[in-house]
Amino acid sequence: MVGCYYLAAARWEEAIRILSDAGLTSDDRKAFGESFPIVQGALRACEASGADDTQLEGRLRLARAQCYQAAVWLDHALKDADQAALLLSGPRKVDALG
Repeated sequence: MVGCYYLAAARWEEAIRILSDAGLTSDDRKAFGESFPIVQGALRACEASGADDTQLEGRLRLARAQCYQAAVWLDHALKDADQAALLLSGPRKVDALG
């Protein structure tokens, strides 16, 4: 909840920290109604802040792809997974390509 307030106030760094922590630790991407807004908000903050953390952006895109997949929005899921694969490295890249 607090992360959304930071997002609305354009306090990007605080929003990224809180929302990405919450979105990336969510165990159930199938709970689309709960996970998606958190991950979406973290991505918005990441993009708006101009942060250069490609690994974080990739992890968030992969998390959003999983949310899309759970909602059977496969076109969106494939686009985010492709973008995540370009940003990630190591085992996380393998997850994105999987």
